[in-house]
Amino acid sequence: MFLNTALLGSRLARLFRHRDIEAAADRTWELAPAESRVDRPALFLEEDLDKIERVSPYTTEERVTRMIRGGESRHGATRKYLFRNACVTSTGVYRALPPYGARLNRERARFVEEGRLEHREEGALACSWIGNVFFGDWLKCDVPLNYLVREHGPALSVERPPYAHEADYREILDVHTETVRNVRFGRLCLFDNGGQTSHKRKYIEQARENVRKGRGPGEKRPVMLRRGSSGERRSVRNEEAIMDFVLGLGGAVLDPESMTAAEIVDATLDASIVLGVEGSQLAHALYTMADDGCVFVLGPPTRFDCGYKEYTDCMGMRFAFVVGRESEQGTIFDLDGIQRVTDQALSAIG
Repeated sequence: MFLNTALLGSRLARLFRHRDIEAAADRTWELAPAESRVDRPALFLEEDLDKIERVSPYTTEERVTRMIRGGESRHGATRKYLFRNACVTSTGVYRALPPYGARLNRERARFVEEGRLEHREEGALACSWIGNVFFGDWLKCDVPLNYLVREHGPALSVERPPYAHEADYREILDVHTETVRNVRFGRLCLFDNGGQTSHKRKYIEQARENVRKGRGPGEKRPVMLRRGSSGERRSVRNEEAIMDFVLGLGGAVLDPESMTAAEIVDATLDASIVLGVEGSQLAHALYTMADDGCVFVLGPPTRFDCGYKEYTDCMGMRFAFVVGRESEQGTIFDLDGIQRVTDQALSAIG
């Protein structure tokens, strides 16, 4: 065991002064500038907006409204930060002086850590809090981050349980990191590529190229990705009717939990529309769907989110949604509404 003095120092210092990452870093580099862009509105039915009762706890009503309506958006610069004498544990990055602390998962930070504290001269972290908590965000956020970090040195990530398809996707997408726990670095680099800029798009396109290596063209058809039971439960009461609708369009219905990553890639390659209840399973198709494809979210009214629109806007794709109504047996989605929005999507993507 050892006392996490870096965490202790950062917590004590926060009693007197809050320091954000730029203020705390010893040095900052701007790797790519901030950008503005005009985004297209989502594809949806106006009456569905009245069905939204609450948004996801990871977003705000203002942000959701702005993304739905489209218009000018501002995206932050890509930056690299240097921290001297910083400690990486299983829960986050901490430094006593100048004070800084950032959680990297849902675990509570511990002042006393198990094991011994290793010392290294240099390191570069290639993981995020959101990517360590949600599989979909690992694919959407941490895969492009990995490519960026590896341009500056070997990529590191904190220890955590792997996601079900993660090992196979790491091979398919060429995503590699060394897992670390309880290491004090003489020089640790952190990266911020959260802005959906043309610079980030370069790394997303790299993932889309990697996933196609050794594969021919796919089939341009709608694909429904079922939610499954591995994440937070989101039951769809009329799921079978929606599945029949997708099959009637000549599409496919997939159950990712019962498939390998390679099988999912083959089945979703060049999909025109990727449809499913809001959740991480939709991320399976982010790097395989058609260049002009559409992500179509079935949105629960009590946890509505349109986070995938960040991705589709960045890539010049389209984003569509319908909002359901809650019942004791699960969320019900109006089939006529799904048909109408599907018609919008098919018209938009040609």
